[in-house]
Amino acid sequence: MAKIPFNISASKQGNRGLIRITGTIGLDTNADLFRSQVDSLVNDGVTDVHLYINSEGGSCFDAAEIVNIIQSSFSGRITGEGGAIVASAATFIALHCNSFTMPENGMFMIHKPSGGKEGNVRDLESYTKLLRDIENQYYNVYKNRATDPQLLEQQWNAGDWWLTAQEAKDNGFITDVKGQATIDERTAAVISACGCPRGKFPKIKKVATNNENKGESLSQIAEALDLPSDATLKQILEAIAKLKGEETPEKAVQSAVKMGCIGVSEQSEFLTIARTNPKVFAGLMRKRKIQASADVQAKIDNKVNTAIFDKRILATAANDWRKLFDLDFDTANAVLNQIEPIGKIVYHESRQDGKKPENRANWTLDDYRKKDPKALASNPQLYERLLEKEQTK
Repeated sequence: MAKIPFNISASKQGNRGLIRITGTIGLDTNADLFRSQVDSLVNDGVTDVHLYINSEGGSCFDAAEIVNIIQSSFSGRITGEGGAIVASAATFIALHCNSFTMPENGMFMIHKPSGGKEGNVRDLESYTKLLRDIENQYYNVYKNRATDPQLLEQQWNAGDWWLTAQEAKDNGFITDVKGQATIDERTAAVISACGCPRGKFPKIKKVATNNENKGESLSQIAEALDLPSDATLKQILEAIAKLKGEETPEKAVQSAVKMGCIGVSEQSEFLTIARTNPKVFAGLMRKRKIQASADVQAKIDNKVNTAIFDKRILATAANDWRKLFDLDFDTANAVLNQIEPIGKIVYHESRQDGKKPENRANWTLDDYRKKDPKALASNPQLYERLLEKEQTK
């Protein structure tokens, strides 16, 4: 798994409900189950609910839907507590609690909602309006709690605002600071991936005691960073370096343009996403790379299959040509275009009368039907090629 799995559940604890939200928020993962659990609590007469949140954020739209479900279902008091990290969309849920407690070594981070979408102008305009509406909704919630609205506006426009639990309390976003959270290497990797400044990074509790455990910890860190579980330490450090900003948004976008993942006209839009939310940008780039790879393979398959059909190459050589195209598409294409199709090679049949044999290079299907139908009957591939040529006229 590339990320800590999202999990949301609702259960009864004494006379009140307990809702746990962990991992990357995405309500569509198990929305029906969560709603059924909430409905069961409501039918059981539960009015008060307590939330536990340990999340790096996720979908701002899903977070808003979670809030809607909770507020429309429970008429009593809503209390909450955070784990090691309450960030991004998770803070929006936290601020809808009547009270919210954080451990003193926990991290609280807010920023503007961000996202990305592909489509035509109408699709993008519609999505932009939707994103602007959700941004205003988020900002107003923070502003209603902020002890210093001017500082909030300044930080809101600056980017990620990382606060310790005490700073979150001083700024009005939470109500209490109590206890300590256990922050292991996996949780630390998630906090690091979110971009927590080095100066505010919480202390890590060492859990690896032998080489086997250390290897397992590296695997967990790799997965939290969206890397393969068998990623090397060098790859992990490079990924963390990128997320910490050592690779600037400008360089990331330029690199994506060179790889063909971003069009020239899209640079400005994706630069904004890279600056405001590197995680969303990285996710979009992964999707673009997968699509680009699929497009290239489709293009290669089309070139190779056309060459086989035109009798430029043998079908048995198809895989070799695909490898050549993978290595250098332009060079392979140039070489392939220099190969004369068999159909264009002038060949002559022997004639007993001594006359010059006829050149059949330009014969049509109708010519063969009239002049040499036996040739069609004995050569099905010739018939199919001529029929295809005639149908495409």
